[in-house]
Amino acid sequence: MNTFYASPGRAGSEELKNAIVHLSNDSFINGLMKTIGGLLVVLNEHRQAVAINEEFIKFLNLDDSETILGLRLGEMVGCIHQDKNTAGCGTTEYCQTCGAAIATVSSLAGNKPIERTCAIQTGKNGVGNDLFFSVRAVPITLQEQQFILIFLQDISMHQRWAYLEKKFFHDLKNMLTGIIGVNEMMCEKYNDSLLEKIFETSLRMDREITAQQLLFGAVGQNHTALYSEVDITAFFKDLQEEFTVNHSSLNISLEVLTPESAIVLRTDRGYLRKVVEEMLFNAVEASGPGDFIKLWVSRDNATATIYVWNKECIPDKTALRVFQRNFSTKSSPGRGIGTFLMKLIGEQVLGGTVSFTSTVTGGTTFRITLPL
Repeated sequence: MNTFYASPGRAGSEELKNAIVHLSNDSFINGLMKTIGGLLVVLNEHRQAVAINEEFIKFLNLDDSETILGLRLGEMVGCIHQDKNTAGCGTTEYCQTCGAAIATVSSLAGNKPIERTCAIQTGKNGVGNDLFFSVRAVPITLQEQQFILIFLQDISMHQRWAYLEKKFFHDLKNMLTGIIGVNEMMCEKYNDSLLEKIFETSLRMDREITAQQLLFGAVGQNHTALYSEVDITAFFKDLQEEFTVNHSSLNISLEVLTPESAIVLRTDRGYLRKVVEEMLFNAVEASGPGDFIKLWVSRDNATATIYVWNKECIPDKTALRVFQRNFSTKSSPGRGIGTFLMKLIGEQVLGGTVSFTSTVTGGTTFRITLPL
């Protein structure tokens, strides 16, 4: 059998049965199963479950462990990628970047504890869900047999709060500073353009808060967008001004290509700005001092497409998961949310299409295509 990552082989039925019976009579394993408060599963050298604690059984909404013993972790929780290869969990293209698979295989290979974070999309019984775990794999030897203890901690809420602390509250602070600055100018000179600026900033605040509500599942995903005519040239000018203020210390520049003729979109300006800002932020994260980012637009008879480019290439194995919630190549918490949000808002709220292309020679380009 073929595999993209871990070994595809599994224990035979008799070998598996003997391991399960063996561990059920082991005092050390029984003690762990009763004392560990979190989720714990014991895997054999083929990454199949041979023992599982009550907390994990309850987490899976099962009455007992009979139906899941012998399965691998992704198969137990219902990972949507488990059947992308005939050999199952651990062997698909997606498993190359799976934290649980990496921790398990690495702990076996190095015979030492390994800890990783793991973003899993599940699809059990037609219901999708996003799980985010801290996974610690600890190899042990019992009576000359190799096993792996897998300790899992659900850190989904920790991840979301970390994102709020890292990005949302930072952005909110910048917006409030903008309002204060505009109000200060109003005291000196009262005119309509300043009032319009206040409205624009307030609208952005509203859309930012709603985006976080979407992220937390506090509101449904069916929103009535506030449609208005958005002149792309003026829209880009605002983005460039904000970019210069927020990223000047990084020595990263934004090159804006102004369209030769006017392009006007009828869309929700606040939501569109959120999507493009996330694209720009993603490009900044991939860039270094002295680099530049490009922003431009194209149109045809029915649609307009906004592009954000940076010179770095996204590896193929990472590209598979770019829009998956919580997935990130960065180890710090609060990552893996921005690209998920741009796709969620761009497609489910604005009714557009969000995609990207990435090559070694051409760099990475994110885009959103919307009806005119």
